[in-house]
Amino acid sequence: MQIRVCDDVETIADGWVAAIKAVVPDTFDVARMPDAKNEVSNLLTRKLAVEKGEAPLTLETAFDGIDVLVVDYDLLHLDETGSRTTGEGVARLARTFSSCGVVVVMNQFKGPQFDLGMRGTSTASPTSTSTPIW
Repeated sequence: MQIRVCDDVETIADGWVAAIKAVVPDTFDVARMPDAKNEVSNLLTRKLAVEKGEAPLTLETAFDGIDVLVVDYDLLHLDETGSRTTGEGVARLARTFSSCGVVVVMNQFKGPQFDLGMRGTSTASPTSTSTPIW
């Protein structure tokens, strides 16, 4: 079982890796994605290839083969231009343009959420949580 943690803050990602390792069998391969920025860029390149009608799988990405991907929602520091990348966007890219399995987006909803429009929330991730799940 390959589990990867994608976060732009190394210390937080390492903490999640340690927490996951504490509750899964030793045979599970749990690690932080060391080069998340380039890997997300590879997913975007695959997306562009599809839009151009080209074969998207010619470019390798570390997202392929991951059984469980844990992504932080707020990926503010993922690129140096300051554009705000969200875990939701990464989850959508990973599910659409890789062979990644389950995606868990963490920390999307911080604190009380008031939905006065009573519309609820929509997410590309089958599991989205703001509290530790382990």
